[in-house]
Amino acid sequence: SKFWGVSWDKTRRRWQAHYTDANGKLRTVGLFDTQEQAAHAVNAAIRALPQHVQRRRNINPVVDGQLVPKKRKAKGHAPDYATRKRRRDERAAAAPS
Repeated sequence: SKFWGVSWDKTRRRWQAHYTDANGKLRTVGLFDTQEQAAHAVNAAIRALPQHVQRRRNINPVVDGQLVPKKRKAKGHAPDYATRKRRRDERAAAAPS
């Protein structure tokens, strides 16, 4: 999904909203027809939590009434990808043939 706390429920064919509570337990908010509805529901559920718990949760930012999708990294471009590739190449070069 484009938003925090929203995932596609394949069996029900709807968007599921969920978050992790203060005890680390996954809480389901509900099922929704659109990602945006589910993201708004997650935001509302997190805002209902105590303030000290809210600070540790990701909420979906809203700008001018519109939800802003989370930023995604392209596959294979994680920060450590270049390091792992370099180490693999060094090991291959150092291995006796």
